Amino acid sequence: MVVARKKYNPIENHGQQQEKTIKKKKLKRSYRFEKIVLSMGIITVLSLSLMLLTRFATVTEVRHRVNHLNKQLEQLETQKEHLRIEVEKVSKSRWIEREAMERLSMQYPLPEQVVYIHVDPTEIAKLSHQLQYGEEQLDAQNGSGNIFGETLNRFLGLFRI
Repeated sequence: MVVARKKYNPIENHGQQQEKTIKKKKLKRSYRFEKIVLSMGIITVLSLSLMLLTRFATVTEVRHRVNHLNKQLEQLETQKEHLRIEVEKVSKSRWIEREAMERLSMQYPLPEQVVYIHVDPTEIAKLSHQLQYGEEQLDAQNGSGNIFGETLNRFLGLFRI
């Protein structure tokens, strides 16, 4: 058998090698931009999901707080109603009378224990006029001897609220 030998041509081989390297370079495509876009999309979706979850958590927390405050309001309204009933009960004279008789052992006065006092209105007017006149004289006596004290009191009176 005769084996046919191919003649080695270095120029042809070199050209074929260059074609293979160019094909390899063309086949090896960089997906860097696509990877960056895809990762940014994933990060955006995760960020939006996280933001949505935090908003739902906040809304749930606020609803829980509102429910708690509504329960507290109902309790306070119930307590207010009980206190209003208690005030009405205490303000009624029959209840006060019964409590005075039972707890304090009080009794109505007997007719001989009641004392009536008659006061003349003219005497009351005279006494009140004398009291006013006496107070004015005391103020005049105390005020004339202590001008510094009166001035100080007026000055301090400006700062009183």
